[in-house]
Amino acid sequence: MQTIRKLIAGLSVLTALGLQAQVDNVYVYGTVKDYSSGKKLDGVNVVVYKNGAKLTEVVTNASGKYEFNLDYGADYKIMYGKSGLVGKNIQIDTRNIPEEERVGGHGMNIEMTLFSELPGIDFAVLDKPIGKAKFDPSTKEVTWDLDYTEQIRNEIARLMKEYEDKKKREAGLEEDFAKAMQQGDAAMNESDFKKAVEAYSGALAIKPNEPVATAKLSDARMRLDDQESEKKKNEQYAALIKEADGLFGKKDFEGARNKYQSASDVKDQEAYPKQKIKEIEGILTDLAKKAEEERKAKELQQKYDGAIAAGDAAFKSEKYEEARTKYTDASGLKPDEKYPKDRIAEIDKKLEEQARKAEEERKQRELDAKYQAAITAADAAFKAENFEQARTKYTDASGLKPDEKYPKDQLAAIDKKLEELAKKAEEDRKARELQEKYDTAIHAADAAFQAERY
Repeated sequence: MQTIRKLIAGLSVLTALGLQAQVDNVYVYGTVKDYSSGKKLDGVNVVVYKNGAKLTEVVTNASGKYEFNLDYGADYKIMYGKSGLVGKNIQIDTRNIPEEERVGGHGMNIEMTLFSELPGIDFAVLDKPIGKAKFDPSTKEVTWDLDYTEQIRNEIARLMKEYEDKKKREAGLEEDFAKAMQQGDAAMNESDFKKAVEAYSGALAIKPNEPVATAKLSDARMRLDDQESEKKKNEQYAALIKEADGLFGKKDFEGARNKYQSASDVKDQEAYPKQKIKEIEGILTDLAKKAEEERKAKELQQKYDGAIAAGDAAFKSEKYEEARTKYTDASGLKPDEKYPKDRIAEIDKKLEEQARKAEEERKQRELDAKYQAAITAADAAFKAENFEQARTKYTDASGLKPDEKYPKDQLAAIDKKLEELAKKAEEDRKARELQEKYDTAIHAADAAFQAERY
C-alpha cells in the first residue's frame, strides 16, 4: 500500500466542513507537487468533466494550489496535466447522497503529485482513474473506494518500479554526464583543450545536442585550434631562429637576415630577431665601408671586376645590350684582357642569332596567318558548296605550305564533288531531253488521235 499511497500522494478526504464548504456541494481543493522533488507545481491544468462533458478548467497558481466546487447528483472525472509531465485522473461520484447529508456540503483535500515523462515507460495504467471516491453511508462522507484501489495496486506497483528503475539508470547517466562536464571544465581551466574536447564529446555521447555541452565543446575546439595554431607558430618561429643563427654563425649575413625577418613576420612581438637584423645591418654596413676602402686601394681592379660581374650577370639574364656595355667598360679599363672581348664577340653572335630567329619567327607567323586565313576562307566556301572559290583558297594555302596534307585532301574532295555534280548534271540533262522527246511524241499522238488519223 505504500506505493499506492505515494502515487496518489495523499488523496485524502476531509469530513464535511462547514467552514470551508459555504454551499451545499462538494468543495474540492488541494496542491499539485512534483513527484521526485516535492516542488509545488504551477501551471498544471485541472480539467473537470461532469457526466462525460467538460465542465470547467482551473490552473494551479505559483503555490501549486487549485480549488473548485462539484454539484451533487453527478459523476465527475478530474484530469491533472502539464506539458512534459505524465497526466493522472480521479473519479468523484456525488450521486446517491441523501438530501439531508448534502446540507452544508462536503470538502475534499486532494494532494496530487505528477512526475516527468520518461521515454520507454508504459503509462497506460494512468489512463484509468488512480482513485475513485463516492459517498459512504457508514461514515456519511465522500471517501475513496479502497476496493477499486486494491484492484489497480499491482499495475501501479509495476509502473512505479519501472519508473524508479529508469530514474536510477538516468541518474547514473546524469552522474556520468556531470562527471564528464566537470572533467571538461577542469581541463579548460588548465588550458588542456584537447582533453576538454574529449570530455565534452563524452558528455554529448551521453546527452546528444545538450546545449551547454554543445556550446562548451564548440568553445574548447576553437581554443584547441587556436592553441595548436599558436604551437605551430612557435615551432615555425623556433625553426627559423635556429636556421638564422646557423647562417649567422657561418657569416651568411644576407641569408641570416632573411630568416630573422621571416621569424619576425611569424611572431612580430619578439624582440630577438629584430635585434639580430639590426646587428646584421650594422655588420653589412661595416663590410661595405671596408669594401670601399679596398676599392680605393684597388680601384682599377675593382672597377674591372665590377664591370665583368655586371656583364656576366646581365649576360646570364640574357640582357645582352646591358652586358655589352659592361664588357665594353671592362675592356676599356683593361684593353689587353681577352675575356671581355670574347664576351662582346659572343654577345654579337647571340644578338645576330636572336635577330635571325626573330625574323624567322615573324615570317613563320605571317605565313601561318596567311595559311590559316586561306584555310578559313576555303572551309567557309566549301561548306557553302562554292567549290571553285574553295579550290582557289585551298590552292593558295597549299602553295603557302606545300607539305600540309589538309588542303590537298580538300582539293581532292572538291574534284570529287565537282565530278559528282557534273555527272549528276549530265544525267539531269539526259533525263530532261528524254522527257521532252516523250512529251512531244505523246502530244503528236494525242493530236492524231483526236483528228481520227488512226
